[in-house]
Amino acid sequence: MDHLWTPWRYAYITAAETSKRRGVPKALDAWQGDLGCVFCNLMAAIDNAIANRMDRDKAEAAGGLVLRGRQCFICLNAFPYTSGHVLVMPYAHLDRLAALPVETAHELMDLAQRTERMLDKVYKPHGFNFGMNVGQAAGRALLGMCICMPCRAGLRHEFCDHRERDARIAGRSGDDVEAAAGGFGEIQGAGIANRE
Repeated sequence: MDHLWTPWRYAYITAAETSKRRGVPKALDAWQGDLGCVFCNLMAAIDNAIANRMDRDKAEAAGGLVLRGRQCFICLNAFPYTSGHVLVMPYAHLDRLAALPVETAHELMDLAQRTERMLDKVYKPHGFNFGMNVGQAAGRALLGMCICMPCRAGLRHEFCDHRERDARIAGRSGDDVEAAAGGFGEIQGAGIANRE
């Protein structure tokens, strides 16, 4: 198998051993708590920065937060597998899809559909993988659940598929993915307001 260099993934691997508070970006590390969950830490660090007078847009961008819904939120994957890799997840720590309240499940799917439309418009991929690992035995290493949404394309180099070429790369850095997040403005204006 070919090994292709992806420095943003390397940062994830090396930080995993040294990070005391998973999910807290360096720009938001003034928050000193630890809730034991990468996503709860992320949201708390963003909220702390806003409460301490950091501009809301800057704080949310520093954390890769795209949208706050009523029961769910969308964030960029800090260490994407592919271009456009985002996560849609409920705030609640539930480890079963069947445990989601109906309203939360509906919002989760609504946001996933809106995200798919935005990713299709921005990246024009040939396809998507919508993944949901429910439970540790299914590969879910973190508490709770999310819909993981990386874009896929045929043999274009930035979406090289290991099954086709015995290699895998992500063609854009996390910074480039954040720059493309402007397309999410349409999601925010489409009926689910950012939660206060």
